[in-house]
Amino acid sequence: MNQTDTRTRIQDVALRMFIDNGYEATSLREIAEDVGVTKAALYYHFKTKDEIVTSLIDDRIAALNELAGLGPDPAADARGPRDLRPQVRRGAAGEPPPRHDAVHGAQPDRAA
Repeated sequence: MNQTDTRTRIQDVALRMFIDNGYEATSLREIAEDVGVTKAALYYHFKTKDEIVTSLIDDRIAALNELAGLGPDPAADARGPRDLRPQVRRGAAGEPPPRHDAVHGAQPDRAA
């Protein structure tokens, strides 16, 4: 198994285990055992469970950016497209989305 395959396999197994057992109940040791690698090999790719989750989110966001025509590296696009990572991270943290008055039909305050 090459490094990319190992990383992807770790992500796949970790996601399945997080869904089946819960994030807190899943250990890096269990993930390594299920993947069939040593803990040292897992640590080469990911030091913590948080790193695994972040990599899963980043991969999904990159795929969404590509679908939206933003390409895999939004910063490299000369048109200055939006990178979806900040919005997804805010949402995952439970923060409400930013309010855009023009979208919601609010009228600016006008002095009489």
